[in-house]
Amino acid sequence: VGNTREWTQLLRAHAQHLGVRFLFQHEVAAISAGPRPGVRLAAPGEAGRDEIFDAVVVCAALESARLLAPLGVKLPWKPIRGYSVTVAQQVREAAPDAGPRAALLDVRSGVSISRLGARVRVAGGHAAAPAATPAAPPARKALQPLYDAVDAAFPGAVNWQQAQVWQATRAAFADGLPAVGPSGVPGVWLDVGHAHHGWALGQAGAALLCTMIAGEAAPADSGALAPQRLH
Repeated sequence: VGNTREWTQLLRAHAQHLGVRFLFQHEVAAISAGPRPGVRLAAPGEAGRDEIFDAVVVCAALESARLLAPLGVKLPWKPIRGYSVTVAQQVREAAPDAGPRAALLDVRSGVSISRLGARVRVAGGHAAAPAATPAAPPARKALQPLYDAVDAAFPGAVNWQQAQVWQATRAAFADGLPAVGPSGVPGVWLDVGHAHHGWALGQAGAALLCTMIAGEAAPADSGALAPQRLH
């Protein structure tokens, strides 16, 4: 269990300490393959410019399809929509610790309930979604299974009137695993398709990718994540 927003901010600060340069508010218009692959960047109000790198890692969720298509790389993924609701835990004198202390996962429904400090987060609703349709605010019907799961496991533990709702459409492959490794074109690597397993597999995938880009021997079981398994 972890606070992914806080974790990401800590990773960014550590990366900047190591000398990593972040370019926020820039659009990646295109990428090019080759021994020295390139990236076309466009900042607001500026003409696009090309930058050359030793390697390019595509890790842009569903936007990866737009970047990879001109290179002839097509991946058999489908968009999956998920939801979460974060709400303050309701502290009552009669039941001061009525909420979860760590995490609860219902494998039948795919709903997870976790404790984040003084808040409770419930997530789930992994359903297929249209690829090109902008996501409208989630309807109460889509979120009801999340509310019901918390109320059933921890009755009276939260005040739903103070809830924060989040949703996202993510790329997923049929076997539920991401594609991590060479794309099949020179200089371009993949780290895509984590779906709702990003928190669990993101760090492992990044470590594996660093090993392969450095030319070191990958673990024997890394083939389970190889893009080539998707043909």
